Amino acid sequence: MSNSDDDWADIDYCFAQVGVVDQLVDFKPTFGNMMIGVGPAAIEMGLIDAAEGTTTVRIRAVNTGAQVVAVVETPDKAVNFTGCVTIDGVPGCAAPVALDFNNVAGSVTGELLPTGNARDVVNGIEVSCVDFAMPMVIAKATGFGLSGYETRDELEANQAFFKRMEQVRLKAGKLIG
Repeated sequence: MSNSDDDWADIDYCFAQVGVVDQLVDFKPTFGNMMIGVGPAAIEMGLIDAAEGTTTVRIRAVNTGAQVVAVVETPDKAVNFTGCVTIDGVPGCAAPVALDFNNVAGSVTGELLPTGNARDVVNGIEVSCVDFAMPMVIAKATGFGLSGYETRDELEANQAFFKRMEQVRLKAGKLIG
């Protein structure tokens, strides 16, 4: 992370995801969960002066071209870390950081709809292949014989669902490129 020379941005940020098993470094994702920390870190590191109340930090994700506006709580011109906001998959809670993502359509593939279709059918399941900050495959729970109200434990125990979902994911990944 550093101060940006881009007229739009305050901060340049580059995210890399390290695959331990496959020994690869992936620079394609923007990764919102990590982006939450960029604004507060820029203020704490002295790269951005905190304003009273909230501080807006304009971040350029140099690896994807995404422009992200972070709004950080800064009472008394200091980052507030205490709060009760949670993020799925992240332990604990903290103060909120609002993020507004811009220019993220087609971040990896160059197209919002990388297959050229709003809907595709993969292994009998209707999906939408979308590249918005990162490629994803979206399907209705009912396509997999689920209600959408299953608990995490119920889903984790459903090996048939995971097997079918993985087959769809792999085939859709090839469609996406």
